[in-house]
Amino acid sequence: MKYWMRLAVVALTTLSLGVLLVAALLLPTYFTVREQRIALEANQEYVELARSTRRADSSIKELTELKKLFDTLALQNSGNSVPKAIARAIELAPKGLSITQFVFSGNSGREEQSTLLLSGVAPDRETLGSFSRALLNVPGAEKVDLPVSNLASDRDIEYSLTLFGSW
Repeated sequence: MKYWMRLAVVALTTLSLGVLLVAALLLPTYFTVREQRIALEANQEYVELARSTRRADSSIKELTELKKLFDTLALQNSGNSVPKAIARAIELAPKGLSITQFVFSGNSGREEQSTLLLSGVAPDRETLGSFSRALLNVPGAEKVDLPVSNLASDRDIEYSLTLFGSW
């Protein structure tokens, strides 16, 4: 019986030492996994914060675009719009003068000055000069720029006029 008792004590001691050894070996892994889980949870919070910020940023962009559209529509209804300015410029064009191109640049609906470039062919200097003076009657036009180089020819003048104004 003493033999079995000693054998049981040795087996229990071996088993206890094995459990302690396995626990000692698994303990660092446990702490590493626990720290990684905590880091992942914190990272998940940052991801959620970034998502909500991104949604807010896209909402701000959408609102900005809507405001630009609203400003453009409000400006078109106010009377000084680019299409109305182009239509008026066409009406003011004297007989024989052709307008081949319109180029608008600027901030439609803003207080900053915008430009409207008109290009084409004029039959003579007098017609081109009278057209440039008449363009001051375009709604919203504040200044007309006729480069001197446009007046170099006498006939069939290829011109480029720039209207400055608020459209």
